[in-house]
Amino acid sequence: MKPSKIKKLRAKSPVHKKVINKFGRRKRILGDKYVQEIIEGKCTDNWDKSGRDIPKFTLPGILTRIGLNKDIKTLKKRKTPINIMVLGPGEGAEVLLLHEKLKGTTEIDTLGLTNNLSPEANEIIRKDYSPEKLTAANIFENMNHLKQVRKYDYIYSRQGPLSHTHQPEIVILKAASMLKPGGFARFHSLVLDAPIKEIIINCQKYLKERGYKNTIKFKVFADNLIIIREK
Repeated sequence: MKPSKIKKLRAKSPVHKKVINKFGRRKRILGDKYVQEIIEGKCTDNWDKSGRDIPKFTLPGILTRIGLNKDIKTLKKRKTPINIMVLGPGEGAEVLLLHEKLKGTTEIDTLGLTNNLSPEANEIIRKDYSPEKLTAANIFENMNHLKQVRKYDYIYSRQGPLSHTHQPEIVILKAASMLKPGGFARFHSLVLDAPIKEIIINCQKYLKERGYKNTIKFKVFADNLIIIREK
């Protein structure tokens, strides 16, 4: 029996090679030790409780505000409504800031390890996809994201999925597929074991193999990754 086209593609893809088992099926991938301990019930998701407001006088807080404010200026030029996904929302500091600056023009969804949003953030969002109890299937690199494909104008993540994954390429490509043509994403505070340039090269090779070479562009500066979907 000849291997299927998709098995051949995945076998040679630098992105899928690490995650396909000997039967040609996708392995279930667990995130880092922290995530695994949440799944096993050894600890709980403990995003810092200052998450209701982005710190103004620390370097991470300043950088976060600079990036978000720049994106907000770009989003204000777009037609309404603007569909936004915040990945790893914590208690919802970025949700509150985006809502305040784009009030009346946005629909905001969220997705985190677990539902830890503040009551104020919960009142604002359209839908929270965060699980009440985390399992391996809930981790972003494993989740079925097909209902979110081409849905969002903007995706934002601060110390979110890319900090809790063994396969950052999968996370990046899923986020890219969730963007509408003309949409963009910002991953702030990159904390990765693998060099980001190598990860982007892997993603570009995969996109080329699939015929999407000119669809997605990547920009990296400081600790920010910008994903731009052009088509």
